[in-house]
Amino acid sequence: MEKKVEKENLDNKNLNKVIKRSKDVLNVLYLIGIIVLLILLSRLFIEYKIFKILGEILSVISPLFIGFVIAWLIDPFIKKITKISKDKIPRFASTIIAYLIVIGIIVGMIVIISPQLASQIKDFAGKVPYILNDIKEWINSLFKTLSVNGLNTKEVSTELTKKVIKITQSSTSEIANFMLQAGTGTINVLAKIILGIMVAFYLSLTFDKLNDKIEKKLPESWRDNYKELIKRINTSLRDYVGGVLIIMVLVFITQLIGFSIIGLEAPIIFAIFCALTDIIPYFGPYIGAIPAVIVGFAESPLVGVMTILVIFICQQLENNIYQPIIMGKTMKLHPITIMLGLLLFGHFLGILGMIIATPVIATIKVIYDFIQEQKEENKDSDDVDDKTKENFIEKITNIVDGNIETD
Repeated sequence: MEKKVEKENLDNKNLNKVIKRSKDVLNVLYLIGIIVLLILLSRLFIEYKIFKILGEILSVISPLFIGFVIAWLIDPFIKKITKISKDKIPRFASTIIAYLIVIGIIVGMIVIISPQLASQIKDFAGKVPYILNDIKEWINSLFKTLSVNGLNTKEVSTELTKKVIKITQSSTSEIANFMLQAGTGTINVLAKIILGIMVAFYLSLTFDKLNDKIEKKLPESWRDNYKELIKRINTSLRDYVGGVLIIMVLVFITQLIGFSIIGLEAPIIFAIFCALTDIIPYFGPYIGAIPAVIVGFAESPLVGVMTILVIFICQQLENNIYQPIIMGKTMKLHPITIMLGLLLFGHFLGILGMIIATPVIATIKVIYDFIQEQKEENKDSDDVDDKTKENFIEKITNIVDGNIETD
């Protein structure tokens, strides 16, 4: 009899393990199914040029999106000003003060950096042909060394040299065209940003009432959950965006100091590029490092090695000091989840997709966790109600049967 009981317990234990593993397999299959569906949809969208149409629509309405994001970011600052003044400063005045402070900081940074940045861009553009020529010589020297060691690299060396020569010959016209396109693109971006700031200002005047309007349109039973969910999403995203901006500034300062010390050409340009690409988790630092390392080795092997060392030190500072102190566990996302999101969003939306991947996934996670919490609370509530009903029925039954004395 005892052996039979032990066997049943053992079977139950193994059965639970099988069920758990089956759930894990189903979750993986579910995830794979979603990825396959997204890929099929992307193919369909590409076939019917839906991405192109959506891109044009997004380009047109981008000032509205930019305005909403700016208003969302500045709203806590406006509320802080109103709170500090103990509601003596109205919303309109608080909005003006907040925007003047933010715009003043941005303009101040541009005034400080732009003269040196413009000078470095001009100097760097003039040195590009010489840098390309140095790269060609470096490639030849590298392949000569490899040939001495017994490797047949003549064909590869010849092909690479031809490509570098071709780039060098067309570099002057290419740079001129690039500068023209970059200038036109910059003007268009600045125009959209300025229009976005104007939209943001008008949104900020009544941004605090936006949630109230949405809330009133919801059923009364949903309102408390809506408030809590919006609060969690706002907290998570604002912490992330604020942390990323601070880390970008720190990365820029660190890289600028390092590149300036080692004598890298145009240190401000490469420091800005490294800071901007740092927005993309995991892959961003490597994307930002490539141009700086190439130019470093084109100057000299020593500068190239020192450039790698500076980038490595900056990454160590970011991973061990900046990220833990500033970001902490803001997103609470598994690295594999972030990487998968970067690959998917990058595939469908390019660089923009990689930038928005983490906050979008974080928002989905917040919503998912909130739904799960509500399910658990409802389940616990139902269990308590069922238990209360059972106790009540049992008590009535006992009274009827005469098992309990009543007062």
